[in-house]
Amino acid sequence: MNPDFMRADGRARGNVFDLPAPALPVVRDLSMPGPAGPIALRRYDARAARTAPCPVVLFFHGSGFVLGDLSPHDALCAAIAAGLDLPLVYVDYRLAPDHPWPAGAEDCEAAARWIAAHPDELGIGASALVLAGDNAGNCLAVSTPQYRARRSRLNAHHHKETSMYDFKNKTAIVTGGAQGMGREYVRLLLENGANVVIADVNANVAQATVAALDAPGRVAFVHTDVSSLEACAACVQAAEDRFGGLDFLINNAGLLSAAAFPSLIDIPIEKYHQIMGVMQHGQLWMARAAVPAMRKRGGGAIVNVSSIGAYQATGIYSLTKLGVNGLTINLSRELAKDNIRVNAIAPGTVATEGMQPLMSVEGMAQWGRALGRPTDRVATPDLIARVGMFLLSDEAAYVRGQIIAVDDGQQIRV
Repeated sequence: MNPDFMRADGRARGNVFDLPAPALPVVRDLSMPGPAGPIALRRYDARAARTAPCPVVLFFHGSGFVLGDLSPHDALCAAIAAGLDLPLVYVDYRLAPDHPWPAGAEDCEAAARWIAAHPDELGIGASALVLAGDNAGNCLAVSTPQYRARRSRLNAHHHKETSMYDFKNKTAIVTGGAQGMGREYVRLLLENGANVVIADVNANVAQATVAALDAPGRVAFVHTDVSSLEACAACVQAAEDRFGGLDFLINNAGLLSAAAFPSLIDIPIEKYHQIMGVMQHGQLWMARAAVPAMRKRGGGAIVNVSSIGAYQATGIYSLTKLGVNGLTINLSRELAKDNIRVNAIAPGTVATEGMQPLMSVEGMAQWGRALGRPTDRVATPDLIARVGMFLLSDEAAYVRGQIIAVDDGQQIRV
């Protein structure tokens, strides 16, 4: 959730991470039924007792999958409860054994309904429910029908106030767009007026993302294995059939399993081909499929997702990302005559759902410092995706064949 918050009386209280952690009692540990077993809840409150119903903050988080308990977040939750002067219920939807992750919007809504229906177990009547969450949990919170209904009323005004680029009547394909970085690219493209095709192999998550984005008629999911040239061609055809053409491509699809193979000598051959097929060949196959459609529109823009890991000798992951850099430079020259610009983004450490099971945000910060980043800051997906929006836009008309590092100074190359 946004760490800048307001007190219940409307006065700014500042940043929650700058507050001293109060020694608040954990008022109550609760449990609600979940699809694969009980889901743990914990209530925090600055007041020992409340007699009248009041708003209750539901804070959704999924670290139980990694941490196995709720206690590491006691200080944060207590500080939020104290700052807002409201009871806060921490909902850890991944503590249940075998609970699917990322959880769907229905899990978030079920928790909200359970809290509202069980004031005796909660210990307080909820006059309203305030939904919030961390990186993954916030995405669940904003997926509920109540939030979507409110957001739809604000969409037109929000677009005028926050969109930076005019992508109206433009169509984009985002590979790996169902979650993490890819979902943020999709969100910002929609925010700036584009139509979007999510090309992904994870149908359940992609369909949940389409529903959560609440942009009827402007976003579609096409099941696409980017390691297949035929599947890539079918995806582009679907974009043309649905939206009338193609202007932008963001080559974002990847495999986190690549990080598990630091040795190029020892990696199993089948894993080598699988990872190369998605993370390197997949970007070329999508570009090959997209270019004819872009030529019909008089040009376009391609953003390939690389990584500063290309220069860190991390085995096959580095190999694929160095290949992406080479692909970007070559395609930028080859397609200049077609008015198609090609650039790449090389992110540093980004806190996405995919990274959370592997490393905590604190671990990412320490890792970044060890690798040379001058600050402890860990990027959120929007910080990377906004650079992608610039590279797609006419504002970047004179930017071609560049690998743009977005890493807070971790890698400085001259």
